[in-house]
Amino acid sequence: MVGARCAEDALLAQTGGTEKSVSCLFGLASGLLPMLQDARNWLPVGETQRFLNAQMHLAIMFESQQAFDNIDAIMSVPGIHAVTLGPSDLAQELGVFGTPDQGKVIDEYRTRLIEAARQHGKDVSMLVGSIEQGEQWIRAGAKIICYSSEVEILRRGIMEAAKRLHAVR
Repeated sequence: MVGARCAEDALLAQTGGTEKSVSCLFGLASGLLPMLQDARNWLPVGETQRFLNAQMHLAIMFESQQAFDNIDAIMSVPGIHAVTLGPSDLAQELGVFGTPDQGKVIDEYRTRLIEAARQHGKDVSMLVGSIEQGEQWIRAGAKIICYSSEVEILRRGIMEAAKRLHAVR
């Protein structure tokens, strides 16, 4: 799979005559085109681009109430392979960021996303902060698990190692 992460770019879906914007993760291989042309004995640009396009995996990120209000129309857009949500941005938009209700509310939206994805034949990618969350969302139907921070993974590993070493007598 060839791809680049860009949560700031938007996929515009035509829904009910108005454009709705959804942040997305996208794959664009234009920077790899010259390398692939060289590696494949200078294939014509069109043929190389068709090959690269066939390798794309498009995942869109739902980060607003507006996106969830149009979830069926957005998921009906051809070419979308997977969906995910931006938990922090969504929590801010919903007014629950940093509140005791944040986890519960975002989990409700995650469940809505999984249910809609199942109906539309899309995979679900879930951003998680722990192995336990990963297990929870795999059981619920997510097929792609992304850690929210590799730094947190390293921190937890270092803390566990330090704890075990300090316990040695």
